[in-house]
Amino acid sequence: MQCVSCGASNPEEYQFCGTCGAALFADPVAPSDQPPVSEPSDWEGQVTESDDQASSRRARKILLGVVAAGLVVFSCAICLIGGAIITWSMFTSTESPAPDPLSIFASPPRAATPKSVPRTPAPRGTLIASSWNTSQALAAFKAAGLEAENPRPMTKEDYGQVPMVATEAIRFFLPSLGESKGGRVYSFANNTELEKVRTYYLSAKGAAVPPWIFVRDNILLQINGELPSEEAVKYMSALNSMK
Repeated sequence: MQCVSCGASNPEEYQFCGTCGAALFADPVAPSDQPPVSEPSDWEGQVTESDDQASSRRARKILLGVVAAGLVVFSCAICLIGGAIITWSMFTSTESPAPDPLSIFASPPRAATPKSVPRTPAPRGTLIASSWNTSQALAAFKAAGLEAENPRPMTKEDYGQVPMVATEAIRFFLPSLGESKGGRVYSFANNTELEKVRTYYLSAKGAAVPPWIFVRDNILLQINGELPSEEAVKYMSALNSMK
């Protein structure tokens, strides 16, 4: 047997080299009981998902999507209904705005259309219950300290295009406005004739400033529209004071 350490030859029965003393036999390597360990490949060690698990996961995603879409639609519907309710309440509210405390110091606005005191007209063609004459109206103006100068019966020229249906018609003047500016007082036998004259004045478009129109019973008063509103309403108050 040749020594692997020094290369000397030795008898087969020697266990150690006679020259260098090295062991002639090495312990054999015992085979391992454990199977060889190899590195897992890219796909080894991964848990594969079963078909049932994949189907369950897809079902949950679909359900969550449907719930989310339903919540969005519900929210939009609530917003639309709320907006409709607010808009309806704004247009149907009858609550009047709070009065302006400074409005008492402001002058009444001048209307751009013919002026008239609202009233409930009597049935067409019927006699008016309280009948007044033009002299009584003029006397009421004078008693209230209002201008009603140089009164005279109206002529055809004074009527112009006004329907000549009154039983009496008096023209008077307001010197504070000018020599030819003033008003007219009409008395009528029935409501139908009064409405003809009133309608004419309300629809007339020839005047630069729409006239003031006041009515009490069978009396119609027309005054030049240039008269300030605070003065014009005094004439209506005078008519209402007649007894």
